[in-house]
Amino acid sequence: MGENKESDKLYRFLPGALRHIAFALQSRAQAEALRERLRTKGVAMTAIYDQGSIENYIFIDNNGIQLEAAWKKEAASDGARTEVSCPEKASGKLL
Repeated sequence: MGENKESDKLYRFLPGALRHIAFALQSRAQAEALRERLRTKGVAMTAIYDQGSIENYIFIDNNGIQLEAAWKKEAASDGARTEVSCPEKASGKLL
């Protein structure tokens, strides 16, 4: 499961029910600030996933609704894209 025992709840689904709500952040800095705030509150989260032109992570709100924070990848100063490797995604493990 990872470091947070509640993270196994991140991928529970009920047929016909709302699966998740995604929202866009303006930058990775905003995403990391939100992630830190969630971490200090003990919220279970996935790793940051590289999805091609965007990055994202998933967490659950206090009502049990799965939320996705997503943002466009920023170009590195040398023009290269920032890459995030995520073995947790491939193995199904969560942080």
